[in-house]
This record gives sequence, structure tokens and C-alpha cells, in this order.
Amino acid sequence: MGSPSHGSLKAAEWALLHKVDIPFSMLIQQMLLDEHKSANTQRNMGQSEELENELSKNTFHLISAINIATSWTVSMNDANAFSENWKNFCLSNQHLFPKQKSKPDHHFSDHIPKLFQHWGPEQASATWGYEHFIGVFANMTTNNKICISINNINIFTFIKHMN
Repeated sequence: MGSPSHGSLKAAEWALLHKVDIPFSMLIQQMLLDEHKSANTQRNMGQSEELENELSKNTFHLISAINIATSWTVSMNDANAFSENWKNFCLSNQHLFPKQKSKPDHHFSDHIPKLFQHWGPEQASATWGYEHFIGVFANMTTNNKICISINNINIFTFIKHMN
């Protein structure tokens, strides 16, 4: 990761990166910093340490929101926790990166708690499964017949395309 040869990351890889890799690396970094501070004399927190703390909080608000948004079960408390974490993440972003404009996905994420209420967790309404079926049906041969009925599709052909 980090070099052009790795290509771009898929959404699931981004989620895994934010759920596992970044939190662990940040915790290890914080433990090393704490160890270094305890070895040295106590001193006032500098501007760079304040920025580091704000970046850490910003990242953990994002991670918390991602964990809730991608969980398999959600409750009203989860929806409220998502809203709070997302709001704190966006406010922190505005403070840390004042010249950076908000993206449309950021606005869409404001509506995730309402989607939880109406549709349940994200996995319940994910479209990748439907897109997979569309791809399978699109790749099946129909002998150039325009009106093919589902009853005429050979089940073995269907299973072959699923694998």
C-alpha cells in the first residue's frame, strides 16, 4: 500500500484499513509517545502535540462512525452514536482543514441514521449482491432471443456463472 503498483483500494479495503490498521498503528504510536514522555521530564504540551491529539480524535470519530455504519445490527442508540461521532468528525475536519471543502458523501452520511431507522443496517440494503446477479444474468447466453423467460434458463448454466 502506498505505491502506484498496488492500485486503488476497494470500499471494503478502505473500511478494513480504517477499522483495523489505522487504530492499531495509532495506539502503538501513542504508547511509544507516552513511554518517551514518561522517560523525559514533565513539560507543557506544545502546539504539535495539540495538533496530534486533535488528529487522533478526528480519526477515532471517523473510525467509530465507520464501525457503526458497517455493523450487522443497529439500534436507536447506535444511530445516535453515529450522528454524534459523524458530527464531531465533520466539525474537527473544518477546524483542522479549513480550506478543504466538504464532499457530497459527507452530506450523504448525515442521513445514515434515518436510513438505519427505515432499512436497518447497511448490509440489509447493500446492492453488491444484486449487482452480482445482474452481472450473472447479463453474461448468460440467450441464443439471441429477446424474450427469454426465467423458466427457460438452465439451472446448471446459472450455477456455472455464479462460480
